[in-house]
Amino acid sequence: MSRQHPELFAYLQYRFRDSVVTVILDRRMSARRQESHSVPQERRREERRRRPELDADLKRHSHVIVRLGAES
Repeated sequence: MSRQHPELFAYLQYRFRDSVVTVILDRRMSARRQESHSVPQERRREERRRRPELDADLKRHSHVIVRLGAES
């Protein structure tokens, strides 16, 4: 759930309170690396997020539906 829609987040939490559905607020505040200078070599070994394509979806929409165990 995008941080940009707190009312929708609250509603969905209420709506699914007795369900197996879990509504999760996006905890990231911003991209971790925001420095303007370039880095000589990328120190991260790999992308740690399992489903990086969801980032773009979450930026375009207020929410993304993810099924547990689902692979893209």
